[in-house]
Amino acid sequence: MIESPVIAATYSGGWGPRSGDEAARTPVRFAVAGDAGRRIAATWERATDGMTGPGSSTSTSKPQPRGYAYKKRFYRDAGVAELYDEERFSGPWKARRNRSKWARIETALDRLGPDVRRVLDLPCGTGRFTPALANRGLDVVGCDISLEMMRRARETGGAGGVFVQCDAERLPFADDALDCVVSIRFMFHVDPATRVTILREFGRTARFQIVDYRHRYSYRYMKWSVLRKMGFTRRPLERVSRDGLGREFQEAGLRVLGVFPVARFFSDKWIVVSERL
Repeated sequence: MIESPVIAATYSGGWGPRSGDEAARTPVRFAVAGDAGRRIAATWERATDGMTGPGSSTSTSKPQPRGYAYKKRFYRDAGVAELYDEERFSGPWKARRNRSKWARIETALDRLGPDVRRVLDLPCGTGRFTPALANRGLDVVGCDISLEMMRRARETGGAGGVFVQCDAERLPFADDALDCVVSIRFMFHVDPATRVTILREFGRTARFQIVDYRHRYSYRYMKWSVLRKMGFTRRPLERVSRDGLGREFQEAGLRVLGVFPVARFFSDKWIVVSERL
């Protein structure tokens, strides 16, 4: 595996690296703004395996329906970060959808109460929810696999400028370093086995988790099911059932505390609140 060309720095915020000798081998990585950040991103693109297609200068910010490894490369592309906010969150309908999801995240945070202070926003992307979390008085660190996304997030002033590059499958934080991991718009990119691995990491580093999942109990899934039965589509549409959700969290050593639909029937998204067993 090619090591991402980043600038390593010592993080003294009290969250702590992994313990023992492993700490010396796990530098904490910060996004770098300006020309230096762009040079780093360009170096990374040259180091990868020549990714083309979605994410290149001629494509959009939406990946192809391929595997998780492809999507990890895709979201590192500078062209994706440049288009991401405009294509995903601009316009009145998308802004309203964003507010609806944030309202459910706030409901989840209220459910957990004042014990939650130290929060990891992963993936933070371009800072969709990082400033809002900080505005609640939480100590927030934004994490993403993409330096370019974090550079843009830092420009918005999210998380007080504290951003750490990492892979969700192996977080560079000590056990119980956090109170809560907030992970939005991520798990639907990940295959079930890897989701369990990531959930275990969330449980290792934090007592609580707030994660969104895409579920089957919506108009969109019902429409897809009818079209597939009629032979009008063969496109896969993976969505989790209630039983499947419970099994994944249990396998990861977590207990589901609550499930909050973003919008019943018209949205296929749940905000799931869980606690380490």
